[in-house]
Amino acid sequence: MKLLRFAEIAYEPDIAATWSHWKITIDEVAVALQPYRRGGGHQDGGRVSLHVVQASNQIELPEINSEGLIVIPDGPRRMCESAIEHAANMVAVLNRTSRRISSTALAAAISADTPEEQVQLDAVRGMTHRNNLALAFATPLKPSIALFQSLNDRMDGVALVAEAFAHNTSSGRMREFVRLFESAFQRQFSTLGKKLAQTLHARFGYTREEIQEWIAKRDPLTHADSRTTKTILFDTDVRGIIHRVEQAALDVLFKKTDWGTWSSSRRESWTPEGWTSGSGPAGVGVFGTSPTRVLMLSDPFNVYPISSTTVTPQPGWLLCGFPRVQPNDDIAESDPVRPKEEK
Repeated sequence: MKLLRFAEIAYEPDIAATWSHWKITIDEVAVALQPYRRGGGHQDGGRVSLHVVQASNQIELPEINSEGLIVIPDGPRRMCESAIEHAANMVAVLNRTSRRISSTALAAAISADTPEEQVQLDAVRGMTHRNNLALAFATPLKPSIALFQSLNDRMDGVALVAEAFAHNTSSGRMREFVRLFESAFQRQFSTLGKKLAQTLHARFGYTREEIQEWIAKRDPLTHADSRTTKTILFDTDVRGIIHRVEQAALDVLFKKTDWGTWSSSRRESWTPEGWTSGSGPAGVGVFGTSPTRVLMLSDPFNVYPISSTTVTPQPGWLLCGFPRVQPNDDIAESDPVRPKEEK
């Protein structure tokens, strides 16, 4: 029985056509990549801008709960995701290009290797996993002379936020926001848990525990020296929290009274039109305003954002987040990793 994990890898700029189809095994995970072109099916000629990737790993059928549902085990799933990321990184480095990883609309599935395993799989009603939704606000501020002047004593802070917005990755933004907090209080980020909780406005609902989670990610995201950190974190490790960190960074930048000091005093200079008070899809808007809301849809494991790219499921697969495909359903035979052509 196999766990199948699917993803999309986007390249900018495109990569050479010689990289169009390839397969590799990484730590017992089989990885297959195939080119894809939005709106036109397979990209068989010319350069490649997208790969659809399938990572597969041998697993035992997870325990079925009282409702006939299963949960994909974390260990094998993470092995598949690690293999996908390693393959994407190798292609990006060897082509000297950037890469962005997303989940396809079908994020994962389980397939049987034998008729006996198919009987076991057919007895499962489905999976408990569902896609994740988070909310952020991205309303531009209304320009004014007073607002400009209020930032004159913290030009380093403005520069750090601008640097953060220049990054295309959550990990890059996170590192700049950490530097912003350190500049604001003139202390190492590791010491700022209590102080940030005291400084940030209560409307945002930040807790000491949430901020400690950010602090715990700082060293593994910044350093790769084993004497400093035992693990190394990457973009996917902070993507789910970055909108909350960004909201806190803007609150500190605009509302902290005494820049570059240990003080937690606040001032009146700007009030956002909308904000989140937790990590879920709930938000608050100021009456009479129209804040820009950003809905962020993530895969059922909250690892990658969801793309519109589709994968053709095979008969008998148990699908994550979709109705199961029965063996007698009318679905044409195809390569399992072959993306479904868009009309």
